[in-house]
Amino acid sequence: MTMTGHDEVERLVAVITMDCYNLAEQVTAFYETFAEGVPLPTAATVIGTTVEVVSIDIADHGEVPTARCHRGDVVQDLHLSDLVFAPDTAAG
Repeated sequence: MTMTGHDEVERLVAVITMDCYNLAEQVTAFYETFAEGVPLPTAATVIGTTVEVVSIDIADHGEVPTARCHRGDVVQDLHLSDLVFAPDTAAG
């Protein structure tokens, strides 16, 4: 049996959220996994534009992982799920 990219994502989600009882715990688990495994700053794209992710946090009462992004002089907090990371990187 060959594992597809979708299968691998599902496997990783199951591993990360194994002991979580609600959405807030799932978000925290994803945040902690990302924070521990991804060296910052790192590059990402949003709507085809390259940005530098300099930090991550949990916003909106623990329900949304966010990324502090820089592009030139512009600093913006974006939902982590809106960013695309190169597949050959730790973030990807």
